[in-house]
Amino acid sequence: MKLIHRIQTLLPGLLAIALSMALPASSWANITNIASVAYNDLANNTYTGISNSVSITTPPTITSALTATADVGVAFSYQMAATNSPTGFAASGLSGTGLTVNSTTGLISGTPTVGGPLSVSLSASNAAGAGPSATLVITVRGAASITLNKVADVSTAKSGNTVTFTINYQNNGAGSAANVVITDAIPAGSSLVNGTISNGGSITAGTITWNVGTVAAGASGSVSFKVTVN
Repeated sequence: MKLIHRIQTLLPGLLAIALSMALPASSWANITNIASVAYNDLANNTYTGISNSVSITTPPTITSALTATADVGVAFSYQMAATNSPTGFAASGLSGTGLTVNSTTGLISGTPTVGGPLSVSLSASNAAGAGPSATLVITVRGAASITLNKVADVSTAKSGNTVTFTINYQNNGAGSAANVVITDAIPAGSSLVNGTISNGGSITAGTITWNVGTVAAGASGSVSFKVTVN
């Protein structure tokens, strides 16, 4: 019986050693496992035993989304996430973009200075080393730049003459402009010709307002109205 008791005492450790030598490390990645055994002695008594827990850590894998959208001149942030309890992060491809990475928290932040798609290589690490890299694509929308050019159809006019004013607009920027609103006041010494405000514009207290909406990069258009010289 002493021999049996000795076997029971040694069995958990022997099982742990055998298992750790027989199985590749990758199959035990971040897995806690306990083996068990059942056996009979020469007197046909039944015994059971368990091994100690075996745990092996492997490098982290990036799990955060691999696409993001940003705008030139607007504060941006992206939080990296990974499996296997990462203790460090890395991101390459940010030089000259206005963005930086916090190697401890994995936060990419800053204010983008260039437009277009940015390809950023991400990785995370822990005690087992750096894990496989993943590519984050940040679509950076360029800044919008609306310019106006106002013209009249005549350069001279007399009392009673009609003058047409046209306001040409264009987005010269690399990104779309949203919620574009154009306003223009009726010139002193003239009166608006009813029904001549184009493009759904409206007048309040002598000022015309056009709610143009979104103007895509490179897009242009015009609005107009007519007045009679007093």
